Amino acid sequence: MSIVDDTAERLSRLRDVVEAGATVTNEDVAFLRECLGHARKSQQRAAAESLAALVRLDPQREAALHEALESFDPRVRWGAAYAASLLGEFPSAAIDTAICLLGADDRDLRWAAANLIRRGACAEPAVMKRLVDTARKGNLLQRRMALYAARDVPVSDSTAIVAAEEALGQPDVELRLAGLAALVQLSREPSKAADLIIGLLDDPELRVQRAAAAALGSLGCRSPSVTRAIERALVSSDESVRRAAKKSLERLGTA
Repeated sequence: MSIVDDTAERLSRLRDVVEAGATVTNEDVAFLRECLGHARKSQQRAAAESLAALVRLDPQREAALHEALESFDPRVRWGAAYAASLLGEFPSAAIDTAICLLGADDRDLRWAAANLIRRGACAEPAVMKRLVDTARKGNLLQRRMALYAARDVPVSDSTAIVAAEEALGQPDVELRLAGLAALVQLSREPSKAADLIIGLLDDPELRVQRAAAAALGSLGCRSPSVTRAIERALVSSDESVRRAAKKSLERLGTA
């Protein structure tokens, strides 16, 4: 049997043991903690779920969870943060880990961290504040991912909107796109947001022009300035920008 298969089988046995409420040894706990950083996401998730279930049964095992949150291995820290979220808790160490991993090289890890911290922000205003601070002051990857996470928080505050607005004028194209995506979702003043987005139709990056042309149709603002801007985009030299502009006019009912 391969090491991978053996690990999966052992995780399965441990899950059965935990679910049955049977005794789990210190060696078993150490094994779960090690598997929190497993290269296979399915096994990493299984370890996190088993550890969370174990902590529910025996709160004294929470020390193992907090120890994993301080691991040098970012994957172990992520697995521990996920386990903590399954307990309905967002300890500061878990939030610190999630924010740190918003800048991870691994794309899947970044989005997993963004989803976790979004859930935390939905539950706790203090987490939302950390998220907005990251959107304004983190490194480029963290700022982008924080904006995408903030975009999906149902009830946001004005500071998140300001962070999105600030991103529109940044040199990094991906940051401008993230700010645009967040602003469309968060803005409470469609006409103000539209005025800012109109300026992006002259952005040097075609991707930003295309996204801006599409965003103007999503805001529902039918002012003359918005209509004129979209009509200007209809004669863009780029076909994708023209298509986005045409679709926006159709959505606004002004085609």
